[in-house]
Amino acid sequence: MQIKNLTFEELTKEDSDNNFRNEIFYVKDVDASMLTHNDIPLRLEAASFIFCKQGSIRFYLNAQQFEIKTDDLFIYIPKNILRTVESSPDMRCDILIASLEFMKNTNLTTPNMPVYLYLRDTPILSLTEEEKENFPAQAQYYSTQF
Repeated sequence: MQIKNLTFEELTKEDSDNNFRNEIFYVKDVDASMLTHNDIPLRLEAASFIFCKQGSIRFYLNAQQFEIKTDDLFIYIPKNILRTVESSPDMRCDILIASLEFMKNTNLTTPNMPVYLYLRDTPILSLTEEEKENFPAQAQYYSTQF
């Protein structure tokens, strides 16, 4: 299986109910104009990894406010409640999304309880220089493995 390289517009049209089929998506260079900020929270049936390359995004995860800044990686665990509030005008990010079905079919299951609780409470990691340079290559790695 290969990762679909999509534009953000194509990704949001994939399924109108925010459920993704047995797929993994890699969306490069999402900018502030592509994000929708509203009062309607989302509950995705997918795991998401958002790497902020520039600017910032402010959001709520399960009613707790967070902010992703340049060089941060946000890890979204499926079925949590997410609501974006605002992003800086210069925001740019890459997004990797894996459906629950994809994760189950490739034995990438939900993390054990301590890891789940940690990521639920601390979903943002600041990446090192090496990690941020490797993010695109790691996403492509999955396309050769699955």
